[in-house]
Amino acid sequence: MHTSVDRLATSIGGVLEAHGGERFSDRPHQWRRRLGEDDSFPIEAILVAEWLTMTSPLPPGLTACSRWQLLELNATLPAMVRVALDPRTGQGSVRVDVGVHGDDIENDEPFVDRVREGWQSLGVARRRLPRAASLDTMATSNKADPLAGSEPGPDLQALIVAAGWHCVQRAAGALSVELDVPHQSIHAFVTAESRSGVRAYVELGRHAVSSEASREAVALFLLCAATVTRLVRPIVDGHGRGPRPGLEVRWAIAPTGEEVSHALQALSVVCRCVATEVDALCEESTASEYLKMNGQSDQDAQAA
Repeated sequence: MHTSVDRLATSIGGVLEAHGGERFSDRPHQWRRRLGEDDSFPIEAILVAEWLTMTSPLPPGLTACSRWQLLELNATLPAMVRVALDPRTGQGSVRVDVGVHGDDIENDEPFVDRVREGWQSLGVARRRLPRAASLDTMATSNKADPLAGSEPGPDLQALIVAAGWHCVQRAAGALSVELDVPHQSIHAFVTAESRSGVRAYVELGRHAVSSEASREAVALFLLCAATVTRLVRPIVDGHGRGPRPGLEVRWAIAPTGEEVSHALQALSVVCRCVATEVDALCEESTASEYLKMNGQSDQDAQAA
């Protein structure tokens, strides 16, 4: 008799295998997809506890890019996809998380749609990534999300209320939500994207990230955090007061209230872990010390 996790794996496997995935013969809750016969960077998905995590190694040339460039790259990738760095090895990956929450979720249509979106988005991101240490073509090629829905945009306020959070209307249609970060007032701004997409964004850093050392240190710290946290991707946001580090969760297809709740919780957790540290790393002397601790120097940052 199948357990609930086996039934869930069967449901997930049906989605992944319909889009090029294949199950490992000796690992029933793990799948792989190759984008070509000579593909040495396959996409893998593994179901563990309450999360389906999809990953693919970052081409080695991109790991040699400046960390700040990788943050800029994150902002251009399809929704749900993020670049992250392993804090132990420094190896990069592109990742997607899909939460597995609730009863009878294997028959839940929004969950199945989200699995499909994540799997396809990771494939799109992988095909777009250049193999060399050059991101010049990425900024213009990744503007449109290829998996954006065609339905009318969601009622953001209703979504947030359904998620159990309070929001305040701000300019240009944004809704402000105060996150659960003790002793700090940190807000996420929730906005409608093109078509039916939604974005929840947090700006980090009370000061401008002006020096190369600070940029590299902030980016290295955030990209490493992106490996050990869920859902949230660190980015460089170029709007408003100029390029600043931030955190976001994006959906190309309108989220459910439960997904918004998990995203706001995830943003709260990540802000607790990184907000104070990012403020400190905006100071050049602190950034230089952090880079030295991680085997880099100011000269490395300037060269990158």
